[in-house]
Amino acid sequence: MSRVHMPRLGASLLAVLTFTVLVVTGGPGNQAVAVAETAPTDVAQLAEHLATELVRGLEVPEARVIAVEGNDVYLNVGSEAGIRPAVRFEVFRKGREVIDPVTGESLGPLLFPVASLEVYHVQERFAVARIVEKSAEVEVGMVARTGIVPPRVAVLEVEASDSARELGTLLPDLLLTSLARTKRVVLLERAQIEAAVKELGFGQSGLARPDAVKKLGQFLGADYLVIGSVRSLEGNPVVILRALTVADGTVQTVVTARLGEQPKFTVTGLPPGLTLASLRVWAGDIGRDWFGGRLGYGVPVTGEFRNDTSVHYRDLKFKVSVYDEAHRFIAEDAVVIPEARPTSMTFFKIYVFLGKELLGKPTFVEMEYVP
Repeated sequence: MSRVHMPRLGASLLAVLTFTVLVVTGGPGNQAVAVAETAPTDVAQLAEHLATELVRGLEVPEARVIAVEGNDVYLNVGSEAGIRPAVRFEVFRKGREVIDPVTGESLGPLLFPVASLEVYHVQERFAVARIVEKSAEVEVGMVARTGIVPPRVAVLEVEASDSARELGTLLPDLLLTSLARTKRVVLLERAQIEAAVKELGFGQSGLARPDAVKKLGQFLGADYLVIGSVRSLEGNPVVILRALTVADGTVQTVVTARLGEQPKFTVTGLPPGLTLASLRVWAGDIGRDWFGGRLGYGVPVTGEFRNDTSVHYRDLKFKVSVYDEAHRFIAEDAVVIPEARPTSMTFFKIYVFLGKELLGKPTFVEMEYVP
């Protein structure tokens, strides 16, 4: 199982896919069919994708307090969830559930702030934080969240090969614009960053070193530095961005995207009450399969499931069939989408591995749900 209106930069920057969702009732549950249609794209759409994925990678999941020892608070999230030393959490006590009087839908519980924490020790599946400030006692089971104060992010220059230099020049400003639209990060001014790099005497190639990340980040007052590169693969640009943690210089998240003609998708056979609210195929990527551990050439697919039932669907398996433009069968694979939470929308991201020889070529992909 495997788990960006701007001037165009030429014919190689083509085709992100958009989708309409058709729900056919009857039969064994709703048959949700996502039908792909090609639409023109430009680098602004590319920057939008990169910004969305960067912000998602910087967000830390909700945690719970699992133990309290004096001034130390143990949380049930660790390095595998992206936690690093110096990450700040706010602890809340839950109050009553708030119900929409018109729809009867639960809008979530009231949350009352109790304490502020700062992580100082991280292991794979848990973290230990110190209480920095508190208004009440922290108790086991309380909710802990980060992101109350948006992270401060510095976007540095993007290195580019000669064939991708135009894109490399445009990308940082476009990325800043797209990140600003998310309203989930605080962005540092480019002029401020350039002045700091010059004053500290750093060259572009040395900015990825942990000591340089820490020194520059602290000088700027940033939480993360974003560095990137643009290269050409099979005639199409590939963008790789890394968000580096200022606290220790480690990589917090990596986002990649490749421009080129993309596959057309259909998704069929979803179980009752589960519909596909959105689906998007991004530029062909080079990435590691999150679940199977394979490294190869593939296409990232993102979307959202709407689950109108109380069933928590887990490990949704799909058979993936790949066809050429004449609809001749080429290959078969399988993917697993971890979950679709009850009565909610659930975001997912998967990689469909096509093989290097299929990247940038017209391809048809059918995903069929396997009960």
